[in-house]
Amino acid sequence: MHVPLCEMAKGNFKNIQEKKAQIKTYINVLRPLLMAKSIEKHNKITSLDLKELISNLLTRDELKKSIEELIKMKSSGRNITNQIVELNQFIEKEINHLEQYITQLESDNLDPTRKLDQLFRETLTDAWK
Repeated sequence: MHVPLCEMAKGNFKNIQEKKAQIKTYINVLRPLLMAKSIEKHNKITSLDLKELISNLLTRDELKKSIEELIKMKSSGRNITNQIVELNQFIEKEINHLEQYITQLESDNLDPTRKLDQLFRETLTDAWK
């Protein structure tokens, strides 16, 4: 579940970096990023609501305020002209963290066949005693 969310966030963030920054694009980066962060923290999908994800996962008040202001601007139909440096730094940091976390998960999920074979043999040995 983490991989598609990370890829969505990375793809949209690339658009922000290469093209004109837009509020909708920032939100399209933040939602999957925070959803993945929530899954990492709770081991399940908790909420799709961006405001709820922000309040439950972010600890830095200035970052929360910056994102909440972005949401208000989107609701009022305003737009931004420049990239938001603080938000870009947060996004880059979280994408890097998420990629490392995914790599760790993938390495932890190595082929369990040998362990299962051993367990099966031990179970048979115990059953036939």
